[in-house]
Amino acid sequence: MNSTPSYLIQAKAQLGNFLKLAAQFVKRNRKALYITAALVFVILLILFSLRGVFLRSVVDQVKEKFAMRFHGYLQIEQAEFSGLRTISFQKVSIGDSNCTDTLFTAKKLEVTIGWRSILTLNPSFSDLNGYHIHLNLVRADSSSNYLFLLKPRAITLKDTTSADPVDYATQVRRLFTLLFEVIPSHCNLFDLRLKANIDNNRFEINAAEYTIRNGGFINNISVITHDTTRIWTIEGMVNRSEQKGDFKIYGKEPLLVPWLDGRFTARVMFDTLQFSMEEGNAADTSFKLISKAGVSGLVISQPLISNRQVKFKELKGELDLIISPSQLEVDSTSYALINGLQVNPYIRFIPIKPYKINLEIHKREFPAQQLFDALPVGLFSNLEGMQVEGNLSYNLSFNLDMNNPDSLIFESDLKGNRFKIKKYGAVPLTLINSPFMHTVYEYGRPVRTFLVGEGNPGYLPLNQISPYLQSAIMTSEDGAFYYHGGFLPDAFREAMITNIKEKRFARGGSTISMQLVKNVFLSRNKTVTRKLEEALIVWLIERQRLSSKARMYEVYLNIIEMAPMTYGVQEGARFYFAKDASRLNLSESILLASLVPHPKWFKYSFNADGRPKEWLNDYYHLMVEKMVSKGFITENDALSVTTDFKISGPALKFLSPADSIAADSLKIDLLKPNLTPEN
Repeated sequence: MNSTPSYLIQAKAQLGNFLKLAAQFVKRNRKALYITAALVFVILLILFSLRGVFLRSVVDQVKEKFAMRFHGYLQIEQAEFSGLRTISFQKVSIGDSNCTDTLFTAKKLEVTIGWRSILTLNPSFSDLNGYHIHLNLVRADSSSNYLFLLKPRAITLKDTTSADPVDYATQVRRLFTLLFEVIPSHCNLFDLRLKANIDNNRFEINAAEYTIRNGGFINNISVITHDTTRIWTIEGMVNRSEQKGDFKIYGKEPLLVPWLDGRFTARVMFDTLQFSMEEGNAADTSFKLISKAGVSGLVISQPLISNRQVKFKELKGELDLIISPSQLEVDSTSYALINGLQVNPYIRFIPIKPYKINLEIHKREFPAQQLFDALPVGLFSNLEGMQVEGNLSYNLSFNLDMNNPDSLIFESDLKGNRFKIKKYGAVPLTLINSPFMHTVYEYGRPVRTFLVGEGNPGYLPLNQISPYLQSAIMTSEDGAFYYHGGFLPDAFREAMITNIKEKRFARGGSTISMQLVKNVFLSRNKTVTRKLEEALIVWLIERQRLSSKARMYEVYLNIIEMAPMTYGVQEGARFYFAKDASRLNLSESILLASLVPHPKWFKYSFNADGRPKEWLNDYYHLMVEKMVSKGFITENDALSVTTDFKISGPALKFLSPADSIAADSLKIDLLKPNLTPEN
């Protein structure tokens, strides 16, 4: 019994019929097929014999286009085929026509073109051999031998008439594909050298041989900087078909990154650096780039970051970047792991003007000690070694539409659950509760040290400071000081909106708590991370109630700068009015409050005879209105306010009729004090 399915029998019959028809066609058209094959062979033979002519023509066109686009030169002494798919270039050089220092030279380059490249006309090299390849970077001030490559090409009519929007996904996909197509599967480079002299910042990178085998490589290069040589090992794998790359850099001793020290006064060293990238799954109209990076033994020395070495035990992360035709999005699957603390940010950015950006960080409850253990050594000096218990959680929402800055959303909230400090770090945060020595720093240098406490004759307890002065400074700087937890999110939001609109730092959102912490704990460390440490210390003092509000305000009033080398309201009252701060009236108090944001500019607030300048009338009017509304003063008190008075203290001798240079900008800033709705 035949068990073969009927559909297989039918398929075999149809295949047999097709083969019979094909054989009959070849038999009937054999002569035509032979002629066609012969013609194809002749054409290929002609093309093969003329390939040298075509190559020289293409090289001439490339050289001409290079000269037109970059106003530089590309010279190739000889170009010829040395095999079926291999092209040899002799004595190649690239440089700026206006510079005597040649940028790139190669004695010989051999490239083997992939079959796919021949069929698709895309630049794809299966093999690359190079001999005596030298790259020389030179720059002195505005003159260089490489910046000509970064200059934009001339705009053509086609450029100006094109109104098509930029498709970022398509562009990145093309670049990503091109990157893997131009990286050869096999590579042999001999005598590879990079020399740089950029504004007298010199370094050199050399490799006697650099090889790639089937996409894999492990090579040693020598990096010379400041007469110090380090051997770097570069290891990795490039999978061209899957478009994936893995890279690793390490050495037997810590590796020093060149150029950064001379350019940014930054000394950056690491033990091992790893990096990988590949394309992820995304919608047809989008491109997803997945990249992972990690560095161990990272040490950074840079004055603007910290006045000490900053050390990271562990720093790694993953970036899942989704690029659509019109926006960039960092997916929340991305993460940054800093010394064991993981953060998953979400970022959405629309790079078309007017720009839009959205940032979200939501960190669910985690052991609080993780945060303090994650702080890099040398970056948050006051908190190093702090031990805590309990849990923390954090939420941040930031949304900015540059077309409508007033719609800005800023919400930042750190919460503690059963949080408690077990041990303080390098500096006890209860420092301000007792007399302490306070050092004032300017530009990182100590300028004055004095006792903050009853042992100082110039120190005034809060109950001996004029109530008018207390309420005036509080109204100007932080009207809700006694009621908030150290932060005024709305004030900070309004400050950001103002700064964005004016494209400069025109307004701050600091509370009195933040100013106090900055002056007492952070005056030595004016760095880019100071604001983060300031916020964390404020949160600890306020939420843990390490000091009373009254004590904080008392210390604040006794250390704030009132004029150059004049600190505290007692010294300020004597400097301007030759009287104690306990005896200041309302008009005098409002004047001193106006000087707190700009104490070094005090002379621009006065006429030569010591009278307040007329434009201060607007500031007085605003302050009186706020002080009445908050109940700090009565309507009768308001009627007594005047600017028709003179200062009588030592400040008089610093005044002159010419003190009006900065008055206009000072007036603008004074009329934008921290007078938020909370104030």
